[in-house]
Amino acid sequence: MAGKAWTYSSIKPSVLSNLELTSYDDQDDSFTKPEHVLVKVLNASLNPGDLKFPETPILTHFIRKPATPSFDFCGSIVSIPTSYTKSPDAWNLHVGQLVFGMQRAIRSPGSLKTLLSVHVDTIYPLPLVENIPVEHGSGLGVAALTAYQAIKPYAQAGSSVLITGGSGGVGTFAIQIAKALDMHVIVTCSAKGAKLCQDLGADELIDYTKTTISEALSERKVDLLVDCVGNDCTLHQQSEQFLSKDGHFVLVAIMAENLTGILSMLDSAFRPTWLGGVRRKWKLIFTTSATTDFANIADLATAGKLRVVVDKVFDFGDVPAAYKYLKSGRAKGKVLVHIAYAESR
Repeated sequence: MAGKAWTYSSIKPSVLSNLELTSYDDQDDSFTKPEHVLVKVLNASLNPGDLKFPETPILTHFIRKPATPSFDFCGSIVSIPTSYTKSPDAWNLHVGQLVFGMQRAIRSPGSLKTLLSVHVDTIYPLPLVENIPVEHGSGLGVAALTAYQAIKPYAQAGSSVLITGGSGGVGTFAIQIAKALDMHVIVTCSAKGAKLCQDLGADELIDYTKTTISEALSERKVDLLVDCVGNDCTLHQQSEQFLSKDGHFVLVAIMAENLTGILSMLDSAFRPTWLGGVRRKWKLIFTTSATTDFANIADLATAGKLRVVVDKVFDFGDVPAAYKYLKSGRAKGKVLVHIAYAESR
């Protein structure tokens, strides 16, 4: 069975400029690995990291080329190897099952392809609820997991969280997850994203075009800061002004596009307080696919507490245009790519 995939063989001058639609054969080793199933991809969700990671000087050397971008997907299982043995705590796989998931390593095949071999630990049954249409299923991947893993370990009922970039892909999930965990939610956004953030449950808004975080929170402190933007290398250095003494600063948008960003992250991660380091805990999130977290996200969706905010859906043939739109920074929510229709719900 032949398939089609978007691939790139070079990152010079950029991944985007080298994307091309190619054909491939599924009769290769990647489709017969242990504990892997073959999924017909229905839609994929784009993330900034799809382009940032391959273009990062160090990470690019770990990516085999030609490579396919994107981590997120929603699809239906089309084959399960006879060698597959279900572990005691695994959910029951079956052909035709609708699943969502994410590839868990930059060396794994990307999801912008018609057929995808995936490890069973990286997928989970798609919640069959009205607020998560099949067409939006891929949105429950990286962005939802990132938001969940950034907030859940530090969440306490009644505590406060500041989310930068509340109307973005990760931010829209972060608001909903924080509210589901009974937190007081403050977000930064522009006037254009204000209504969306309020509709998702944000308690307070900070218009970053009119004021700074330090000014807006000059008389109080928050318990958790989740930075979904990653464009201010000084934000952690300023955080003692608005983050509580035992608070956590969680960065989900890796700043690896230039030397300044890389040095800023290294400074936050390793500079001790006795050498002038910031007296607030700092953590960089590396999103990992975990069945338990997928299950919790699915439960939130089933309970009506989580939905995928979709800004725009592009056809499979328009992937370069989809990435250009994502890079423009105008998206409010997720940018998805339609690849195929589900045969049934």
